[in-house]
Amino acid sequence: MIDGMQAARKAVEYLQRFSTDMRMSGPIARTRLEEVDLSEDEKYWLITLGWDEDDLGIRRVYKVFKVDSETGKVVSMRMREPA
Repeated sequence: MIDGMQAARKAVEYLQRFSTDMRMSGPIARTRLEEVDLSEDEKYWLITLGWDEDDLGIRRVYKVFKVDSETGKVVSMRMREPA
């Protein structure tokens, strides 16, 4: 089983690969780890990453990555609305 830090690294690596493939730049370079949570059944780590959409910090974007706790594979990425 991977730990929360390893799962967070996998999420960041996935985001970096995804953003490169999609030709995204700028704010993604300033990504921060927001939350690390293990699902109740311990099958998945839920990793929330966030970044400011612009240099002014007006709108923060959050993505939740679902990472398999055994393999470290990112199985999904979804938007998360700020609380």
